[in-house]
Amino acid sequence: MSYNDPRRDQKNQRPLAPNVRNPQETAMLKTIEVEIDADGRIHPLEKLDPLPAGRALLTLLPSASNETAYLAEPSLAQDWLNPEEDAAWAHLQPGK
Repeated sequence: MSYNDPRRDQKNQRPLAPNVRNPQETAMLKTIEVEIDADGRIHPLEKLDPLPAGRALLTLLPSASNETAYLAEPSLAQDWLNPEEDAAWAHLQPGK
C-alpha cells in the first residue's frame, strides 16, 4: 500500500514549497527586477500582472552607478591576480 503525502510532488516525490495552497500545483519562484525610490517604494522595471499577496525575498544590489565595476571585477581579477602583474607593480609596494 502506498501513501500519497499531499506535501510532496507525487510525480518526483520532492517536497512542495510550504506555501502552496493546492498540493496538485508545484510553486515556481519568480524573480523580477525593481528599483527602490528614496521613500522606500518598490517599482518593477517591467510591466507585471498584479502580484499575489504573500511573501517575497528582497536582495539589495549595489547602486547602478557601480554596476559596471562589479560586473567587470571577475574578468579584471583574472588579469590582475597573477605573478606578472605583481612583479610589474612591485616598485609601488615598498613593503614587499
